[in-house]
Amino acid sequence: GNVSYRLFSEENKFGDRKITTYGISVKSRDYSEEVHDITTVSEKAIEIYETLIRNAVMPVHTTCVITDLILC
Repeated sequence: GNVSYRLFSEENKFGDRKITTYGISVKSRDYSEEVHDITTVSEKAIEIYETLIRNAVMPVHTTCVITDLILC
């Protein structure tokens, strides 16, 4: 199927500090999944994003795969 992947950043306020966090969206024709606040490290976000693409992870598995990658 045709699956699209998107890496995005968001600014979050924690008290008087602003912190940039990264998330990933994975969409197919029938389903989409968006995971926010994965990491604050851009290199780690890119690594996870590229891993999802390389392994053709489907939206339904996105959250579990990202969790596994973070815990490794």
